[in-house]
Amino acid sequence: LGLSFIAEGDGKSAAADFRKAVEVNPRHTGAQLQLAELMATGRDKASVEEAQKHAQAVLALQPDDPDALSVLGATDLRLGNPESAQSHLEQALRKSPAHLKSWVVLAEVKMARHDVAGAEEALRQASTRLPKSPDPKIYLGQFYLSQGRAQEAEQQFRLALGIDPKNGPALMNLG
Repeated sequence: LGLSFIAEGDGKSAAADFRKAVEVNPRHTGAQLQLAELMATGRDKASVEEAQKHAQAVLALQPDDPDALSVLGATDLRLGNPESAQSHLEQALRKSPAHLKSWVVLAEVKMARHDVAGAEEALRQASTRLPKSPDPKIYLGQFYLSQGRAQEAEQQFRLALGIDPKNGPALMNLG
């Protein structure tokens, strides 16, 4: 049910269902991760801290899980600990170098640390590691747009469309 609510854009109901699933089976890593991802985007510190606990519960069952490490990285960043965030993300990428979410959050961490070149390099690495996916190219294009580098952004969006000519985000960003 939680996944259905996510598809409908109802995060509150999804979180409630994932919470019930975790109560019934605390070892259900899928529910733990979904709940952690939803809570990591919360506005209050308590939600972000709870997201960390759920991600850590997954890591207790599945050490080096890249999704759990990515959530920990995101929550560490939100809680003002970019060094720990970067460490979690680098650990995830050592185990799963093609894990896009970890590359994207790593780029966010580097931007938070005012390392623009490092953020660009993280997104370039993602694009290299996932050559058949348009998504890293879209993220890199969006990064270039945020830096006022329109020509490079356009090039990335066109590369994404070369992989998937009907890719909505690439078409919208190109427009």
